[in-house]
Amino acid sequence: MKKKGIVLFPIETISRELDYKLRLGILLKKAGYRVVLAREDLIDKIAKKNKGGIYVGKNIFKTLFPASLATYKKYKKNYWKILYLDEEGGIYRGDENDWEEVLLSRIKPEVLSKDDKILVWGEAQKEILLKHNPKAEIIVTGCPRFDYSHEKIIRSGKKYHILINMSYSLFNNHDGIKYSIDEKKFRNSPVAIKNLKFKDQWLKQGSEFMQMQELVHSLAEDKSLKIAIRPHPAEDNELYELLYSDLSNVDVVNNKSAKYYILKSNVLIHNGCTTAIEAYFLGTPVIGFHGKTDGIKIPLSIGTNFSSFNEIIKFLSTPKNIDNQGPIDSMPSRWVNNFKDPDVLNKIVGIIQTYKLKEASLNYMGTLLYDAVKIFCYKILFSFIPNRGFALHQKKFPGFCTDDIVHKLKQNNIDYIFVGENMIIL
Repeated sequence: MKKKGIVLFPIETISRELDYKLRLGILLKKAGYRVVLAREDLIDKIAKKNKGGIYVGKNIFKTLFPASLATYKKYKKNYWKILYLDEEGGIYRGDENDWEEVLLSRIKPEVLSKDDKILVWGEAQKEILLKHNPKAEIIVTGCPRFDYSHEKIIRSGKKYHILINMSYSLFNNHDGIKYSIDEKKFRNSPVAIKNLKFKDQWLKQGSEFMQMQELVHSLAEDKSLKIAIRPHPAEDNELYELLYSDLSNVDVVNNKSAKYYILKSNVLIHNGCTTAIEAYFLGTPVIGFHGKTDGIKIPLSIGTNFSSFNEIIKFLSTPKNIDNQGPIDSMPSRWVNNFKDPDVLNKIVGIIQTYKLKEASLNYMGTLLYDAVKIFCYKILFSFIPNRGFALHQKKFPGFCTDDIVHKLKQNNIDYIFVGENMIIL
């Protein structure tokens, strides 16, 4: 198994991360690297058993800052180079002052070493991080999830007239209301501290949520419309299933990536969700609905936006109105460089190629046994003692769907090994 070197991709949420990391992995495999995509804790185990590769991701820091550096130090002890890349590195609530605080709660650039690199979505993030005397180089790449230049986009086989992506993880959190309004649980979140009370934020988002439900039920009155509802990964799906149980033309979906449902739909409606940007780059028209609030600014800078559901219903009645409009000012481009330069994956491959890695054999067999025993024990234990954290973990990472992955790998003539349900080696 001799290759240029090993590149590790930790995956926390399959529906959000797998698609782009697989595309990036395919490019790296063609360039001669050994690539591992796996659940984040398995990647940590692989790194412990191997030396001198590259780690691409954010999960070396397990919490917001101030975070423990223990995992990071273990990687550095084994000579791993860290390319810090945050899947949530550019879309935040509030204004630009809030965004700076959120960014610095997610990464402290001064903790990374000189041989690491920090990959950021835009020039704005780079300017902020440079104020903190980083040793690691900071490189503007854009967000790889929005780069589809290396993939043939197939738009045939429409399944839904409308896709509505929900983003109400504060109001409808998987862990329940107590989790959402307990400020002690969010003590490391600067926006929680600065932005009034979490109870107030919960009430405000709840008001938006109710308005969105009015919109869904109004649209669903037209039985010729097929509507898909895709909750945020941190939301409780059961609430949506209850709300729409009597609506035969509404499906609650989340078992595939946002891209899959975007391409299967004629139009996307959102309330300030990152998937609006994804839809824009995939060529699907976008409608923003922010109710009585200002909403999340960057996603709402594209497409057509409304503050009332009656306006949306009227707008949708005239298909020629629907357009795929990009940002009308420079602010979004400062935070999401894709609007200026959409070729992100090639940039990241080029950055990885600047490292001179030693050829290495990949040691992973012990990790397979560890994972099998761990998951088996957890499933037995939590079948008797329900655990919401484990349930959320299983929801975010239910295991790889091999058919979809194999199809894409065979299309690209890529050799692969599935190690259980939670790891792929290219």
